Amino acid sequence: MNNKKMFIQGGILLIIVVLIVIMIFRIFNNGGAHLIVDLPITVDVYDIKNEKRIGEIDSNRALYYYGVNAYYETEGNLEPLYSAITSGMVSIDDLIKAVKNKMEDTPRKFDDGTQLYTAGNVGILVCDTKEGNKDIYIGDDTLDYEVGFCTGKENATAKKLPISVESNIVPTLEEIGDIPNREGKLYYYGVQAYLPNSKTPLYDALKNNQVNMDDIITEMDKQVTTPLKEKIYFDDGGTVLYLLEDVGMIVCNSVYGSKDIYIGNSSLKMKEGFCGDD
Repeated sequence: MNNKKMFIQGGILLIIVVLIVIMIFRIFNNGGAHLIVDLPITVDVYDIKNEKRIGEIDSNRALYYYGVNAYYETEGNLEPLYSAITSGMVSIDDLIKAVKNKMEDTPRKFDDGTQLYTAGNVGILVCDTKEGNKDIYIGDDTLDYEVGFCTGKENATAKKLPISVESNIVPTLEEIGDIPNREGKLYYYGVQAYLPNSKTPLYDALKNNQVNMDDIITEMDKQVTTPLKEKIYFDDGGTVLYLLEDVGMIVCNSVYGSKDIYIGNSSLKMKEGFCGDD
């Protein structure tokens, strides 16, 4: 009888130990690097920390990632954060508030009003400088104020581009169709293109006369006069490659007669077959 009682007590003790281990595992992540906190935002962390401009949030703010990809978590699903913000699923201000409410310490402050919020594995730097920079940086829980953040840059209003793009996972060439009111075909290379600050597909906007391709090219031409932007000429008759902070565009004007236009991200390059060069 005593053996049976001891066996039952031992079983209960084992269950308690297992439950404690599970609780500890759920509380700590990455060897106890940080507490797991229930947040609507999560990040995938890269080994190399680089600053990447993702796009405009509104007319005054741009979103940057620093060494991460960020996602919005809703009902067990992960949506790319920038898409969730621009589609109206969630506001950046609500996300900042959610991280702020989960903080154990007070936010760190810099400049005139820049603040750093950290909770769980997420860090959010909200710029507020006397120069008027209101940009937002998202990183992991090690995010810190870096030289160049929030200062010495144009604000989001000055950075406004005539189009915005979202990069595909695998860069492939996609023929979109004839360019309305212009010679040539439109191609996307590894991206989907939209009007800025909206999810209106660029090609639909062109077909509906909401925007004109020649006006977009004119605006691209104006913007390459600022730093971090480039205009490259090719000796095929007049083809031009525009490289802006987030967008790349090849405007063909080749001896082969091509007037096609290729849109990609800022890493777009001339490739064999582009502009009728077979």
